Amino acid sequence: VRELEIMNTFQEQLGDSSGLPRILASGWHLDGAYVVTQLLGSDLQKVFGHLGTQSLERRWATVSALGRSLLRRLQVVHGCGFVHCDVSPENVVLGRSRETRGIAPYLIDFGCAREFPGGGPVSGDHGSM
Repeated sequence: VRELEIMNTFQEQLGDSSGLPRILASGWHLDGAYVVTQLLGSDLQKVFGHLGTQSLERRWATVSALGRSLLRRLQVVHGCGFVHCDVSPENVVLGRSRETRGIAPYLIDFGCAREFPGGGPVSGDHGSM
């Protein structure tokens, strides 16, 4: 439920231009909450596996573009007053951007997210950035 509240905050503040999944529906069914988001593609773990077959130039171009986009996404999250706390290849998926019509990274899984503590240091879990 907390994750849905955070995602709703993003959508209210940013609309569809944030690189975060767009919520299409949410609610309760039986004993659990559900969230329906836009359809997104593969996570970075799979993308990195595929990149291993590409040339060094192609890998560098792809990874640097994804890195810049991901940093912009994190800046948006921080600007809304939250820290993701679980950035990993499995929590970044690719999807079609409504802004550019190209492929862009989307941050998912805000279950560990916390409100930004006024700019102070935030510790992460092992394996996260």
